[in-house]
Amino acid sequence: MADIKFSVLSGAFKVMRDMLNGTYAEVVASANIVTDSTGQYTFDKASLPSAATYDANNNIVTVTYGPDANGRSFRKTSTWTNGVWMGDSAWVVV
Repeated sequence: MADIKFSVLSGAFKVMRDMLNGTYAEVVASANIVTDSTGQYTFDKASLPSAATYDANNNIVTVTYGPDANGRSFRKTSTWTNGVWMGDSAWVVV
């Protein structure tokens, strides 16, 4: 298998060089681009205002981004049990 070097840059990763055969490739997968649970809407977290809500134990309960240019906001909800993070919901339009 090829020896591939990775570097992290602004929330993205880039395949910099395939060391085996000397070919170059660039692949960018941004952690800021998100799709809602329906697959219908995509938004860029870096371009929208955000807000978070917290529970009494200071755990993040919701994160909301938006509104976007079309007036849509997007929310993800975290679930906690006895102070242990159990998971996050999918992004939903609110």
